[in-house]
Amino acid sequence: MAIKDYRDESRKRWGQDDQDGRSGQLNIDQIQLGAILRIADATEKMCVDRVKLESDLLFYKTIANNRQSEIESLRRSKSSYIGKFRQMKEALRIANIEIQRLKGDPTNA
Repeated sequence: MAIKDYRDESRKRWGQDDQDGRSGQLNIDQIQLGAILRIADATEKMCVDRVKLESDLLFYKTIANNRQSEIESLRRSKSSYIGKFRQMKEALRIANIEIQRLKGDPTNA
């Protein structure tokens, strides 16, 4: 005994037989059935798109969080380098003053 799946059957193109070359008139139930089948197909397509969008959103949020932590790390590193540069610059200024003092140049003393 073969079982027909409603899902597969609903995707088939349904219609009314053309009798004697004349276009048959559809009744209200047939029109409603066609509309429901079109709505079901559109809903399935929307669900597929939504799942993909949710997956993409999770992926990009993960990347953004990783990049944010990397940015914070680089910001701290930059601040550290700026602090070290200022210390070295001050040490160089003091060393130059001391060199000038030892040479006997009174302008920087």
